[in-house]
Order: sequence, then C-alpha cells, then structure tokens
Amino acid sequence: MEMELTSNAEKKCDPLKDDACVSIPPAPKRHKSIVTNFQDIYAFSERGDKTLRINNALIYMICKDNQPFTIVENEGFASLIKVLAPHDKLPSKTTLTRWVDDKYAALSTVFKAKLANIVHVTLTTDMWSETMSMRSFLGITAHFGEGNDIFAITLGVYESNDRHTSEHISDMLLKTCAEWNIDNDKVSAVVTDNAANMVKAVDLAFGKKHIPCFAHTLNLVAQNAIQQCAKLDNQIKRNSDLVQTKQCS
Repeated sequence: MEMELTSNAEKKCDPLKDDACVSIPPAPKRHKSIVTNFQDIYAFSERGDKTLRINNALIYMICKDNQPFTIVENEGFASLIKVLAPHDKLPSKTTLTRWVDDKYAALSTVFKAKLANIVHVTLTTDMWSETMSMRSFLGITAHFGEGNDIFAITLGVYESNDRHTSEHISDMLLKTCAEWNIDNDKVSAVVTDNAANMVKAVDLAFGKKHIPCFAHTLNLVAQNAIQQCAKLDNQIKRNSDLVQTKQCS
C-alpha cells in the first residue's frame, strides 16, 4: 500500500492538458456507422464541406480579431482545433496569408460592383499616429444604403509618411474613390474632424461637402469648457496624476 501511495504522489499532471486532473465526466461513446465515417472523411478532405467552413471561419477570425497569421503555429490553438475537428489540418501561415488576400480580392470585387451602381455615398476619413512607431496613417470609409441595408466599408488605410498637407490628403481621397468606382459627383458629404488640413482637403477634392464630426466637435466644446474653469481643470489634472501614480505602484 505504501508503495502505491508513493507512486501516486509522484505523478504530475498539467491541468491545462491532462483530462485526469479535471473532474469532468466523460461523454458517452457513440459508435459511428461505416457510412458516417466515410462521410466525415470526405467532409474534412481538402475540398470537403467542413474543411471549407472551418477555413472560412479561420479567415474571418483573423480579420475580425486582428490576429496574426502565425496563430496557426501556436501549440494551444493547434490543440484546440485538434479537439474541435480532429480530422482537420491547419494551413501554414503562408497559405493563410494567401487565403486572406484571395478573400479580400473577392469581396472588394463585390463591393466595387455595388458602389458602381450606388447614387449617393458618404465618406468618413481620419488621420492618426502610432505613438510608439511614430508612423501616421490615413483611413477612409464609405457609407451607403442599398434597399433596407446600410453598409460601412473600409476603402483603405494608408501610411501618410508624415505628409499631412491638404493636397496630399485630397489626392489620396480622389485615388481611393477612383479605385472603388466612386465618381466624385456621387459623394454627398465627407465627415472629418475640424483640422484645417482636413477641411481644405475635402474642399479641394469634392467642393463644399465637408461636415465636421459631431463627436469631435462635442469633445472640443467639453475640453474648452473645462479649461475655462481653472478649479475643475486643476482637479482633473490632480486626479489624472493620482491614477497614473497608482498604476505605476
């Protein structure tokens, strides 16, 4: 008995891997027929229905959650897929990259066809900088309706190379619209922040169609009101310093 207890005590288990460490009752085993087994094998073949659904779901997850292509090389992710779909074979990151490019090409063709037939389009655009890398980007989104559906699609995100001039932004707006089959006269309005270069860029590209972003304007009003009240402004700064100190402690 002593030897048995010692042997059991020496056993080590990983609660993340070893099912024996988790008190979950096993699912009852169900025997599949030969026909069902062959159907599963075909479904998980390279062009099988389940394989295609899993691949499309993987592409969607990568794009929706901004996941890196290297996720397919992660041991934990591979283990998850092995449990969910034992017959499925994960693609390499190179293959996954090609799939995402192919999906983008297919969807962009669909939306270019839609935009070619749309009468009115509204654009929103914004420019931002990444603090750590000191790189600036310009994002452009199109908004339009078709029947009872409303669409908002990202036309592009471009690195600005520190060229924040209105002429450069205007040129990027026009090139993007041309690429997506959006005629200039179809653009009903362009919504941006209140920056002078943005306002002028819209005027250069489309004429007097600029609309200031309501949220940005409201934020400016709130900031200005706070700055006019010295006591409130000082209190907010003290609270901010206190939070930063607490986070660093």
